[in-house]
Amino acid sequence: MSAPSGSTPSSFYDELGHSTPVQRALEALGDAPRGWIKAASAARAAEWKVRSSFPEVYVTTLAQARDSAADDVSAAQGRLANAASPRVRAELEIFVANCEQLLAAAQSLLDACPQEAKRIAAHRERDQHRRALQLCREEVNRHQAQGFQPPTEVWERYIDLRETVEADERQAADDLVARHAMETEAHELRAAAVTILVGALQDKIHDAGQAIKDLLTRRQLAIITEYPSMADPAIMRHRVNAQGFAKRIADLIPAAPRLDVDATLAMALTADQRRAFLTLAFPLASKLGAIAKGHPSSPKQST
Repeated sequence: MSAPSGSTPSSFYDELGHSTPVQRALEALGDAPRGWIKAASAARAAEWKVRSSFPEVYVTTLAQARDSAADDVSAAQGRLANAASPRVRAELEIFVANCEQLLAAAQSLLDACPQEAKRIAAHRERDQHRRALQLCREEVNRHQAQGFQPPTEVWERYIDLRETVEADERQAADDLVARHAMETEAHELRAAAVTILVGALQDKIHDAGQAIKDLLTRRQLAIITEYPSMADPAIMRHRVNAQGFAKRIADLIPAAPRLDVDATLAMALTADQRRAFLTLAFPLASKLGAIAKGHPSSPKQST
């Protein structure tokens, strides 16, 4: 079936835009990365396309959601009318206003999906056809079980119902194929939008590696060799930031292998810088290594 015309309603609650990992990733990035707004808009439109094209497959219809919101407004207005104190009345006025906003949002979604009532009615009619065919089949079987041919009108009704149900099933199969295609498109567009976020977060990690490289000057390398605790704290701050970006990536793609942040940061460093960085990142391991090698700064062994 053709997709409904018109833009995506502003009140549509899409999966991608309201995803906590997505919101946290955008917060970590500060500014939306290039291409994100367009990709997110395309994913949102594809999700609405599925929702509005096949409203009959959802547990709660848009009309039911609108009716529920209307009931909430009515109940809130009733509480407001019975409010005793000015303070309670003021709080309920705000509550009523919020309920009215939710009702307006629910109504806008229903208005943007005018085919919902027709498609739900057609879906119910298909169920009625199946039940009628089952009853008629049972009637035919009863006549045959008694050794009689069913009356002509029963046969004709059975054949008509069977043909109707077969046509319904063909239409349902076509709808299923179309819906799966739309759902696949929506899924792919969501994945493409998430990929943009992941790429931007990876760029941030690489930027942190470059920043650490710039901080690990010869002077810093000498300080870290003798007095690691005196190193520039900005080095480890960049590492912590990179770990935060990696956590956002893991939240966006839970099934993906975890990124080795330290190895990624170390890729931007020279061999000397890498040793100094790992000394700061893993101070305990560095101390144990120094002890094993008998480093001068290691504690003296008692004789």
